[in-house]
Amino acid sequence: MRAVEEVVYKTISLDACRDLLAERMEGAEPDVGAVIETRGSGKPLDMDRIADAAIAVADLREDRGPTKRDSIEGVAAIELYEAVERLPPVMLNDPGFWRYLSLGYSGFWDFVAWRHREQLREVRSFLRGFRKLCGSRGRAVEGL
Repeated sequence: MRAVEEVVYKTISLDACRDLLAERMEGAEPDVGAVIETRGSGKPLDMDRIADAAIAVADLREDRGPTKRDSIEGVAAIELYEAVERLPPVMLNDPGFWRYLSLGYSGFWDFVAWRHREQLREVRSFLRGFRKLCGSRGRAVEGL
């Protein structure tokens, strides 16, 4: 069994994720860096493999044209697995780390938005209706 190395890694809280998602749903490019938190101890995590995987995942849709989403998702899963397979389990079990990857790397976000476009369309519709109903006070409601 290999020794688990202590590293410092980035996360995004659930509340910050909700805010970022709402901004993205409105078509804005949110400042992800402003809400990043760090966890762990030791040396900072080298994110080069993950950054490369984000680029590869973004390229998948362009390279495959109108191929079925499940087929592309399978190849994307392999890219991501190879990038994270040697990370400490504490990171892989941290939802904040996955939120950071999903919102902090445009390649991953674009993939999520493409893969789950129907669900995101429903969220966008809900947010528009909610804000119309509540006016400007809608943003002050917990969770939005």
